[in-house]
Amino acid sequence: FTSPPVKIRSPALRLIVLHLCAAAHLTDCFLQHRAALPQPRLASRLSWLSFAPRRAPASVKMSLAGSVAVVTGCSRAKGIGFGICSLLRAHGMHVIGIDVQQPEKEVLACTEQSDAGKSSVSTEQLPQSGGRFLFSAASVSNVDAVNTAVRDSLASLGQPHIHLVVNNAGLAVPDLQTPPPPPRGSGDLASRVRDFETFIDGHLKGAFIVTEVCSQWFPTGDGAPRGSASVINIASTRARQSEELAHGSEGYAAAKGGMLGLTHAQASSLRGIARVNTILPGWINTDSEYVPSAEDDAWHWGQQRVGAPQDIAEAVLFLADGSKSGFITGSEITIDGGVSRKMVYPE
Repeated sequence: FTSPPVKIRSPALRLIVLHLCAAAHLTDCFLQHRAALPQPRLASRLSWLSFAPRRAPASVKMSLAGSVAVVTGCSRAKGIGFGICSLLRAHGMHVIGIDVQQPEKEVLACTEQSDAGKSSVSTEQLPQSGGRFLFSAASVSNVDAVNTAVRDSLASLGQPHIHLVVNNAGLAVPDLQTPPPPPRGSGDLASRVRDFETFIDGHLKGAFIVTEVCSQWFPTGDGAPRGSASVINIASTRARQSEELAHGSEGYAAAKGGMLGLTHAQASSLRGIARVNTILPGWINTDSEYVPSAEDDAWHWGQQRVGAPQDIAEAVLFLADGSKSGFITGSEITIDGGVSRKMVYPE
């Protein structure tokens, strides 16, 4: 290694030089061996020796256009559900809408006649672009009705798979309709319990049933990318906080809170088949006659406005696209303009 050779007198220094020479020799042998190895074999067996950054796994590659979504709770023209349907259709998805209520005329005008949707109109009223929209009047808490609606709608669409499920159905009013029994109120206990169960059936039980039914048609097998389907449960910030209401909000809060637990349980059960996430909307104005005041708007951070159905629909679109959200599952996404993070003291 030196010219001319230098005699090293220190035994310790000689040992260090010897080790360096051995390391240099081994490195040279390794590099020669590496050049001779086939590249696939080298990559699989010696990749741990590379200091280059690891490449992230390939995302789920899919096009939303032509795929099928099932959206519940979409009978109201100004509601979150129909806002989601409209945006998905604008991106080419076929939508199967399910709601126990008959659709409002604006929703009806976008639907298509099918065996499942008896209240639909003819295809002449469909827009010339975008995905198809089939509506079925069915209760999400009735497993047979949901199964029939989904099966018949898929047959009408001529599609074998469901790629997206949005569980949005349930009562929009957060407070119980029955007063508590004496001495706290004048209500009947049995009626109050039935009132509570209505919230659980519509929100929580319905989300479980719809997902279980639709999972029969999730893409699986060798030809389907892992986690190519997506399930989105629409919960609420009321799952985490409550306000003083006339008769209490136990039913709504319990149902929405249960959807948070349902989400991570489904994310585990459907791993490798579907990504499951939940969205927690805050104040979303779905009342066509209500105009938020300047004070209402200023209460929100960010854009300082009350939320709109489009805000939730955009998040659904993101979670539906596996090429953008393929690594997100079991997560909770709050969309409330920052209100739930505000620290507020009594004045």
